[in-house]
Amino acid sequence: MSYKETYSEALRAADVRKAADAALLSLRRGLWLNRATAINFSAAKLGRSDARKFLQFYKNHARRWLAKKRAGPLACIEVFENTGGYGVHLLLHVPVGLWPQYEKAQAQWLTSGLAKYDGVENLSVLRDQPIINYRSFVRGGASERDYLKQLRGAVRYMMKGATRINTAAFMGLDDDEAATAAKSKPFPQGGVWGRRASISHVLLSSSVRPPLHPDPKLSWLDDAEREAEAGRILHHATLALGDPPPTLPPRRKP
Repeated sequence: MSYKETYSEALRAADVRKAADAALLSLRRGLWLNRATAINFSAAKLGRSDARKFLQFYKNHARRWLAKKRAGPLACIEVFENTGGYGVHLLLHVPVGLWPQYEKAQAQWLTSGLAKYDGVENLSVLRDQPIINYRSFVRGGASERDYLKQLRGAVRYMMKGATRINTAAFMGLDDDEAATAAKSKPFPQGGVWGRRASISHVLLSSSVRPPLHPDPKLSWLDDAEREAEAGRILHHATLALGDPPPTLPPRRKP
């Protein structure tokens, strides 16, 4: 049996660790993850094989679009689920000044991709929204730490299908956050054939130097603040693309 044919009911602990590290590496490389997208293949009437092909079609268009805009590589974390319909969650980076153009292009990819694979277009197929505290941060209304905490929450939510690791504890949620997370306890997200979680090549953290976790006593949020500092200049460069937001405010103390 090939890896593509394997079947799973839940995410592995290794998937959680890779996703958490990918988010850290996105900060170091200036490709701060700032949009959350969900595609419901069942709503589009796409079978398992065509769903995977459609997603590849969608990502290829996103990759080429970003390259055309000189906006860097596609930086993305993706997780498949099969509860309430077969679908995928994506957490990715798009320069904020390009968001309006991206949303228009994304609608075109959706329409052309569904036509190519005989899918059905409707309002339930695609849900795409920005990480709210990222948008507020670049406009001066939230702190960098506010964004990082919401990024951590977004990764934890995507990893809710992991049952053999306490994702909330692994991500270092504080007491209030852990209490909220406890209301949505991890549970298997339905049967999925094929790779359940994937990371863009640019965010693969194996053999990265310096290491993402130099001190095991530090929390994920501590590591995120260090990596954001390391990638701040690269991140600032992305803000100059498209219709730039106001100048970033000075970093606030948490």
